[in-house]
Amino acid sequence: MSALLDASPKAGASDAWFALAQALAVLAATAAFVWWLWRTRQQTFRFKAGNNLRVEARLALDLKNTLWIVEVEGRRLLLSTSDGAPPRLLSELPKPALAEVPP
Repeated sequence: MSALLDASPKAGASDAWFALAQALAVLAATAAFVWWLWRTRQQTFRFKAGNNLRVEARLALDLKNTLWIVEVEGRRLLLSTSDGAPPRLLSELPKPALAEVPP
């Protein structure tokens, strides 16, 4: 019983502050890990087209179907898209001949 009377209230307060500091450290480490994971996943799955992709033409056939002519890395492709279906490659088109400009 005398051991309980000898314990000072300061010892309990410092233990509480230490536990709070530990909890905050774990929370900060978890937040840093989630941020790092989000950043690496975002960079991994990001489509970096740059100058490699260019839409030359788009023709809406109706509300659900569209034809596209796109140039990807020097290749001209005719694609079709429709609601609920993935894009389909219909054909690879030849490169257009350059028109001669009269002098």
